[in-house]
Amino acid sequence: MHSDDNSTDLAMWVVRLSIDDQKERLKAEKEFFIWRQHHVDEAIKIDEMLEFSKQLQTLSKKHVLNANTVQHCFTAHSDAVKQIKKNWGKLAGIGVFAIGSYLTVQMIPYQYYFAEIKTPIGEKKTLRLEDGSFLTLAPDSAVNFTFDQKKRHIELVQGEIMIEVAKDTKRPLIVSSLHADFRAMGTRFIVQQNQQRSRLTLLHSKVLVQTTENPKFKKIISEGQQVDVSLNGITAVKNINPITIENNLNKNQFVAEDIPLSELLEQLEHFHRVYFIYNKKQLADLRVNAVISMQQSPQTILTLITMQYPELRIDQLGSKFILLRLAKNYS
Repeated sequence: MHSDDNSTDLAMWVVRLSIDDQKERLKAEKEFFIWRQHHVDEAIKIDEMLEFSKQLQTLSKKHVLNANTVQHCFTAHSDAVKQIKKNWGKLAGIGVFAIGSYLTVQMIPYQYYFAEIKTPIGEKKTLRLEDGSFLTLAPDSAVNFTFDQKKRHIELVQGEIMIEVAKDTKRPLIVSSLHADFRAMGTRFIVQQNQQRSRLTLLHSKVLVQTTENPKFKKIISEGQQVDVSLNGITAVKNINPITIENNLNKNQFVAEDIPLSELLEQLEHFHRVYFIYNKKQLADLRVNAVISMQQSPQTILTLITMQYPELRIDQLGSKFILLRLAKNYS
């Protein structure tokens, strides 16, 4: 079977097994029970995709939307559905909303869309702020600013930034993430965040960390140190080489030191217009140690990882979707 036709068949099963119409869904489940007995490998892929679909339905609705935002959402959703149809062939109209909604959130997150400064996937930007500080945004990153007579405040909406702070004794500079406030103490540092944690990397001088969960708790981090901040607090301090970190950042290289594979996949989505479908729990034991050029294609990088983990299976679904899973009964 041609790969594009196969991808379309898989997508059609996911749509039919996820529709709201109970009668149609029961009919699809009966047909799927018979079909999967003769298509074992394809059925495993569908099981993974259905698990992924369940995760989509639990996405939290955090943002209060005004009329303009709502209109934008409908436009983004329409574009997302068109992209699905282009990549996976002609899908039935029912059931597309769940997958399309995921793409709307992933491709055009609302907070990112309305941020003051943002970078697209695969591109970074350096700018000089009004106080003389230099700010570098990694690909797929966004920030908001509040600079007045009393303070300099940068909100990291998503992604990763490096800042070289201009001296101003009257106005402290604070970078806020989901998990902490980072107060500069005459310094150059990197802040990176995802939903699970924020990471501070000190390249020069010091930063005062104040956690969002417990504002009374504060900790000073010094040059050559790195910490993660989450709802569980601050991790133990890790020593890093500032020169190596900065050189890798300038070369678009990602240093993976015993990190979960899922963290690498998140980074790849900042550099490439690709979407990974996987069960995070299933891949939890797969960890990566490597210096990776993010300019390489995701397929090339994942092929190298399968040399370390031959039980990892990678399937391309259309041009932008990659399914990852572990082979069963692998020995």
